[in-house]
Amino acid sequence: MTPSPALTISYAALGMGLPTALVYKLWRGPMELSRKVFGASICIFVLGLSSFLVVGSYSVYIGVTPNHLKIEAPPAFTSKTFTRVDVVRAFLIDLSRDEGYHPTNRAIALGWGEYRVGWYILNSGEKALIITEDRGQRPIVLCLEMVEGYYIMISPSRFDEFLQVFNSTFTTVEI
Repeated sequence: MTPSPALTISYAALGMGLPTALVYKLWRGPMELSRKVFGASICIFVLGLSSFLVVGSYSVYIGVTPNHLKIEAPPAFTSKTFTRVDVVRAFLIDLSRDEGYHPTNRAIALGWGEYRVGWYILNSGEKALIITEDRGQRPIVLCLEMVEGYYIMISPSRFDEFLQVFNSTFTTVEI
């Protein structure tokens, strides 16, 4: 699953532009060396953070096998493997209509627009691991209600192909 080019460009522009502007501002005027060193270290931190966001967002993995669903989402510090027993039910929801499932607060997450990876608090107050991409006019996601009491909401690119594989190998989705 990869984020949209707009997300990548935005992170790259912020990650490179902000430190560059700050370095320019710091080094062009008279200022003591300690403030310049502090400013340069902040620039390095911002550059490192932005690179983490860009690289981390590209390494999300969703694997479906007959016995397991594996999710690796480094931006959310999550790597989990589930069996069929862990899933109470699997169903489709439309995020534009089902307000109770709409994410409201980020717990540990990375998101821009409809691209979301991480742990969110839903409108209903429940916790959810959300891995979605910008789906344009079709905000349909696969929602898994888990035994542990949280949800997993998945909507990767090529959603229809993913759903077909999920239905035929892991568990049947309620429609």
